[in-house]
Amino acid sequence: MTWPELSIRRPTLIASVFIAMIVVVLVSLGRLGLDMFPDVTIPVLIAQTVYPGAGPQEIETLISKPLEEELSSLPGVKHLTSTSQDGLSVVVAEYKLGTDIKDAEQLFRARVDNARYRLPRDIDPPVIRRIDPADQPQAILALTGTLPPSQLYDFAKERVKPRLEQVAGVGQVTIQGGTQREIRVELDEGKLKRHEVSLTAVAARIAASSQNVPVGKVTGERTETLFRTIGESRSLDRIRETVVNFMGSDVPVTVADVGRVVDTVEEPTTYAYYKGKPALLFNVYRQSGGNTVAVVDAVTARMKEINAALKDRPGGLQLALVRDNAKFVRMNVDDVTMTILLGILLTVIVVYFFLGSVRS
Repeated sequence: MTWPELSIRRPTLIASVFIAMIVVVLVSLGRLGLDMFPDVTIPVLIAQTVYPGAGPQEIETLISKPLEEELSSLPGVKHLTSTSQDGLSVVVAEYKLGTDIKDAEQLFRARVDNARYRLPRDIDPPVIRRIDPADQPQAILALTGTLPPSQLYDFAKERVKPRLEQVAGVGQVTIQGGTQREIRVELDEGKLKRHEVSLTAVAARIAASSQNVPVGKVTGERTETLFRTIGESRSLDRIRETVVNFMGSDVPVTVADVGRVVDTVEEPTTYAYYKGKPALLFNVYRQSGGNTVAVVDAVTARMKEINAALKDRPGGLQLALVRDNAKFVRMNVDDVTMTILLGILLTVIVVYFFLGSVRS
C-alpha cells in the first residue's frame, strides 16, 4: 500500500500523525531563541589608546606608528589602518575570513604589550576589543525627573542601574547624559607663589591625605584584628584643612590658604533629552550569546517594577522605554508566521481544486 492510498483509507491515522507533529513543533517553537541575526564572529580587532592633551601629530608619531609597526607582522592580518585625533589613537586590524579570532586576539594583545615600552608613560592603558554586533545596546531607557542634576545622576547610578544589571541576560548597563557631583579645588596663582607651593604639590598632598591605609593587625588566641587609618575626606572642611607645605618649617600652609574648595558639578560631556526634557539614558547591552527578545522583555518587566517603586518618591521620577531592538525581531517573526499561514491556506485550496473533495 502506497502512502497516498494509506492517507485516503486511514484518515484518522494520518490526522493523528500530523497532530502529533504539530504539537511537537509548537512545543519546540516556544523554546527557540529569537534574534535578528545569527551569532557571527567578525574578524576585526581594535586597539584604542587615550593620551590626554596630545594633538593628532603627536598621537600619530608617538602611538599609532609604533603600534602599526608592531602589529603589521601578525599572521592572518588582511588590512591594518589607524586613526589619530586629539587625545585618541585607534588602530584597526582586519583579519582574513576563517581566522580563529580567539587565538588572534591573544597574539594581538601580546604585540600591544610588547609595544608599551615604546609608548609614552603617561598614556592610558590600550583597550583591546572586537567588533561584535552584540556591542550595540538592545534597549535604551530614559529617566526623567525634577531632581537637581547631580542628585538625579547619583540616584540613577546607585538605585536604578544596579536593578537593571540584575536582569537575566543583561551584560552591561551604561549611563549617558547628566552630570556628576564634583569637588573642585580652585587655586590662586598669587597665593601659590607667596607660599612657595606648586600646583602639583597641592594635588599630590590632597591625593595622599585622602586615602584609607591599612596599618597592621593584632593577632590574639582566637581573633585577628585589622587596623587602618581613615584618611578619606568626608567633608569640604577636611579638604580645606589639608596641609600642603610648611612656611619656615613650622607654619603649616593649608589648601584654604592657597585657594578655595567648591562643591559643584562636573562639566557635561554628553546631553540627553526625552520629549524635550533633560534626561538620563540607560544603554542596556545583552550578554554574549544572549537572546535579544528575552532580554528586552525582562528589562521591560523590571522597568515596570521600578516605576511602581518611583511613584512614592519625590521628584516626579519616571522611567520610559526609548529604543526596543526586539521590535524588529518580532515584526520579522510575525511576517514569517503570516507567510506560513498563507502557505497552508493556499495548499488546502489547491488540493481541494485538484481532488474536488473536501474529505480528501
